[in-house]
This record gives sequence, C-alpha cells and structure tokens, in this order.
Amino acid sequence: MEKVFTNLTTGGPISVYVEDGKITRIRPLQVPEEDYPKAWTVEDKTGKKYSPPKAMRVAQNIMAEKNRLYSKDRILYPMKRVDWDPNGDRHPETRGISGYERISWDEAATLLANEINRLAPRDENGVFDGHAITALTGSHHNWGIVGYKMAPFGRFFSMLNYTPILDNPDSWEGWMWGAPHMWGFYWRLGQPEQFDLLQDAFKNTDMVVFWSNDPDSTHGIYSGQESNIWRVWMKEMGMKCVFIDPFYNYTNAVMDGTWFAPRPGTDTALAAAIAYQWIIDDTYDHFYIENRTVGFDEFKAYILGEEDGIPKTPEWAGEKTGIPARRIRALAKEWASKRVALAGGVRGGEGSACRTAYGTEEARFLIALSAMQGFGKPGVSIWGTTMGAPADYTWFPGYAEPDSQMGKSRAANIKYPASKVTQRLYRLNYPEDIIKGSGEFIGDGFCGQSLAQQFNHHEYPIEGQVKMLWRYGGSFMGTMTETNRYVKLYRHRGENQLDCVQPGLLVRRRGKVCRHHSPRLHQP
Repeated sequence: MEKVFTNLTTGGPISVYVEDGKITRIRPLQVPEEDYPKAWTVEDKTGKKYSPPKAMRVAQNIMAEKNRLYSKDRILYPMKRVDWDPNGDRHPETRGISGYERISWDEAATLLANEINRLAPRDENGVFDGHAITALTGSHHNWGIVGYKMAPFGRFFSMLNYTPILDNPDSWEGWMWGAPHMWGFYWRLGQPEQFDLLQDAFKNTDMVVFWSNDPDSTHGIYSGQESNIWRVWMKEMGMKCVFIDPFYNYTNAVMDGTWFAPRPGTDTALAAAIAYQWIIDDTYDHFYIENRTVGFDEFKAYILGEEDGIPKTPEWAGEKTGIPARRIRALAKEWASKRVALAGGVRGGEGSACRTAYGTEEARFLIALSAMQGFGKPGVSIWGTTMGAPADYTWFPGYAEPDSQMGKSRAANIKYPASKVTQRLYRLNYPEDIIKGSGEFIGDGFCGQSLAQQFNHHEYPIEGQVKMLWRYGGSFMGTMTETNRYVKLYRHRGENQLDCVQPGLLVRRRGKVCRHHSPRLHQP
C-alpha cells in the first residue's frame, strides 16, 4: 500500500511516496486545487494581471533525493578508522588514508561519551569545562531539528561549555561586512529588504540589472524555484535586462539580456566608472543625495580623482575589467535614463562578486549607485527578482535575533546558558590557529546586534587548546577556500593535534571511505 508524506526541504515543498517502507518517487508537493489559498495578483504597466500557477516549484536537486538516499555510496552504520586507538596512538597523520571498520551504535556512542568526559571534566557542581572541544555545523545541509545550530546542537555544546567556532556569513560576505556601513544600520546584516518589490518592479521599473546574479540556477533554497515564472513574465512584458557576470549565466540564456563580462574581482571598478559618468553628465538624483545621504562630497572627490589623482573613468575601468569603455559609458547613460531595479544577488544582496577579495567594496558601491538614482523611488530598488511577492508576513526569528545566535538559542537556554568559555575560533582560519596553537581575529561572525560587533577582538587560546573537533553537516573540503588547510589540520601530528574528529558522514569511494555530510555517522 502506497503512503504519501510531505516535507519542506531547503529546496521547496515535496510529496514523498512510500511503499513497503521504501521511497518510490518524489514530486513537488501535490495539493488539491480546492486547497490552494487565494492567489496573489500583480499588474504590469498596461494593467495586465499575473498570478502564480497552482503548482509547487522545487529546486532541481531535490528531485534526486531518492537517488541520494539509496545510493550505494552511502554509509549506513558507524565506522571507526582502523588505526585510531582511543587508549593509545591515534595516528592523526593517516586520516583520509587508512581504512575503516564497522562498529556498533553502542560502541560509537561509548567512544564519543568517553572522549567528551575526558576532554570536558566536571567540577564539584557538575559543570563541564569543555574548552578542549570545538564544534560547528555547515551553513546549509539536511540538518533537521536535532542538528540545527540554533536548536539542540547549540544547547548540547553550550552545556559542555565548549569553544565556539564563529561563522562567516558566506552567502553574502561582502554585504555583511561592507553594506551596514553604507546603510548606516545593521538590522538586516547588510542585505536590502525585499518586501513587495515584485509589484513595484512590474508597475514602475524599466530595466533590471542582474549584477552577479543567476537566479534561475541558484535560487533553489527555501522557496524552491517559484520565482522562475516571474522572469518569464518580465520577458513577456518586454522588460529590458542587463547581466553583469563573467559567465554567460543560465538566466541570461533564458532572458536574452545584454551581457557585460568583467574580469572576476573587478566589479567595483565598473561601478566606480558608472558613478563617474553620472557625475560628469550630471544625471544623478540631487534631491536624494542632498536629503537622504551623507558623505557624497568625499565619494565624489574619490570618483573624480581629486583624492588620489586617478579619475575613475570608463577608460580606467575598461583596462581593469576588460569591458570596452564605450560599453561602460553606454550602460551608465541608459541606466541614468531609466528606472532601474538593481538585482545585486538573488536575495537583493548576495552573489559571487561579494565573496571575492574586497567584496565589501562591491556591495558598498552597488548601494551607492542605487542611492545616486534615488533609491526607493517607484521602480528604483535593489531587488533580486526572487522575493517580494505580496504576502502576509509574520515575525520569524532570524540570524540577527538576540536569542538565535549559535549557542544562545531559546532551545539552548531552556536549561543551560550559552557557553561560559570566552575563547573563540573563526571558521575561515581555525585550521591554522589550532595547528600553531594561537590566533586572533576581529568580528563576531553574524553581527546583527550593533555595527560595533564587527570590531570585537577575539583571541585563542584563553582557556586552553582544542583537542576535539565535532564537525556536523556540509564538507569544508569541497566548499571553503584553500581547502587543503583542513586536510593539514586533520593530519597534523604533534603538540596541537586533534585527538578526535567527529565528522558528519563518510562516503565510500573506490573501496575506501571519505568524508562528506550526513547526520548519521561516526569517525573518531
């Protein structure tokens, strides 16, 4: 007998069909037509109305979940490295080299419990001192409730008084660290609000500039691909689209937009040249600049070269970006003549450009361009084209909420407060800091409580060295920068070696087992 279950994945809602205890197929959530709520409607400039179809749109990768679940490469049982002896030599130098043996769930639980008791002794009041244990989750994976960093995961490790590893907001890095200083506030961690911008764009916008933004292929998170049809509508209504991306991306292939391909990392130079053209043409919004901004005179002096002797002309930018100066000048003039929505990332502010070196400046300059054209006027916005449909929004805790930081969630505070350990590690440089036994960095990761948080100073060690890493979900080996650093940490043998590493998953490849991501497995 077939049963149907539902699930809201990180790629949209699905229906899961199960027969005799095995998944037979996965489809976008099947909803009887009469159960759909009344659809929202938006109008374009001509009065033509648009409403979403009565169908769920999920990310493409979600449709392959059954294959992943039943993959022959998936490891279903706890595994222990054959030369890891908890009572003897732990051989960190052979991590990723030596083989593994299957152990029972009881043995796995006992090994981990023994390591925690060894590294997090309790005082006479039963309070743990777990500074020698550090732990972190991935940014996005199939974590569920138990492994989510703002829920039981945070509570468990806070109870141990562990050494937290602070996240970097890698989805919108440059916007996080640069944009708040341009906005003058920190409440949305640098990203521009997207509420109701779909209707504004359809009614008032003349052109959309997709800058480091490929929403048809990258917006498969949370709401799935429900916004794809919005861009089909934009094409139908004749919306002019410009794409600034070194890669002729998939959205551009659908929209057939005008393509500008800057060299990677030169987006700020392109933005500066556009601002230069607007200044010398006097085509920027004087009222907005004079009444809604501060510091424009200094910005103008920099753009015109009065500060450093280098005018940021289209010719100057052309040499850096590889885009001919005539094309930069033409883009600036067309932009100034129209009401433009700047799609600076799928959620308004994201994209790979803000993750490059000095990506903070790309984010700051995109805000400056919007300000120069009267940001907030009808049709003039920073809109990623993936959010902003009419909706009845209610409050939901976000990353910046005071009680939702890792180790400070409500779940963590049910019985145990946040970790009492004062030392911190940072996700981008903890391999080096653990190996050399010391380090320091600035900022609190997700700085959603004040601008000053970005300048908080952290040192390691304060309480003592880390000896155990609990790594849950997502593989840094394949997702972070210069990933051999993590290999060096895992295999480091010596005074500051990791005695125990607990990764989320092992995947079998060519007869061996490698690290990947899942909440089920154990590998000391």
